[in-house]
Amino acid sequence: MGVATGMTAERMLAIEASSVVDGDVVGDNLVLTTRGGTTIDAGIVRGPQGLKGNDGLNAATGSVAPVANTTPIRTPDGRVKTATPTETDDATTKLYVDGRVSSVMAGTELGAGVDLNTIITPGIYTQNSNVEASGGTNWPAPYGGVLEVFAINSMVWQRYTNYSQFAGVFWTRGWYTTTAWSPWVRYPAPGTLVQAGTPGIRTTDNPSSGVTTEFNICTVAIDYPINGAVYRVRGKANLVPETAGSFSELRIRHGVGAQTGGTQITQDYVDHRIASRIVCGFTEGQFTFTGTTGTANYNVVMTCINTSGVRATATSTRTATLFVDRVIA
Repeated sequence: MGVATGMTAERMLAIEASSVVDGDVVGDNLVLTTRGGTTIDAGIVRGPQGLKGNDGLNAATGSVAPVANTTPIRTPDGRVKTATPTETDDATTKLYVDGRVSSVMAGTELGAGVDLNTIITPGIYTQNSNVEASGGTNWPAPYGGVLEVFAINSMVWQRYTNYSQFAGVFWTRGWYTTTAWSPWVRYPAPGTLVQAGTPGIRTTDNPSSGVTTEFNICTVAIDYPINGAVYRVRGKANLVPETAGSFSELRIRHGVGAQTGGTQITQDYVDHRIASRIVCGFTEGQFTFTGTTGTANYNVVMTCINTSGVRATATSTRTATLFVDRVIA
């Protein structure tokens, strides 16, 4: 019959003394140290050193080797053009972070007499002169701006944005292998309406003064009006006359701080002969803003004309709305 040996105090102390509490690499070997002070040589642990984790990094010089872009790009006459980037700056240097990015964002300046059909290398290009733009060929408009070129294999796209003449208007077109360039397409198209201010909406009661013959119903503040731009205005009012014949027409006015004053551009009569009935009136018109671009507090208002010193009301269920849009030239 076997005899069971228990975990005596001496046995536990021996186990504790043999436990590893430290280690160090000496030469190429890992040397372990036990709690009791005994050292154990665990063998060779050092292998050959590899390159740093950076694409194309030269271990000797620490620089990034240029990598050629072999994606074929064809010129308009069908020849294959291979673009090879020349950026060799280490991504950790300040030159790469500041100099390269800023130069890309600045773009390459296009000179006079440039044919945009020949600009097919991907990148950003700028034209600072209206005269030079008008003297070139295959431009969407004779104005300075920014040209962006995108290319994948044998396909090329161009996007041209004017600096200020059209305030955000841009053109696009494309080209594939030896086919002709597609026509320039403009966005937005001429005549497109762009909201010029937050729509005016009135759902509360109009002023109760019985002596005012004309009072404001809705106001729209134009966001940064543009000199020479055309604005289209549309207004609708659901009103209730206090007495038969208590109001006769709706008007639209515009101007700096315009309320019931300002330049009148439209006047529409409404049928208001039945008292205490909802009367829906519509009015619309357009005007050309003449003044300093970005003029502050330039308002468009819709007003109601009272007769006989009696008012019309517009409650929460009888609304009035006014919309102002800029007409893209």
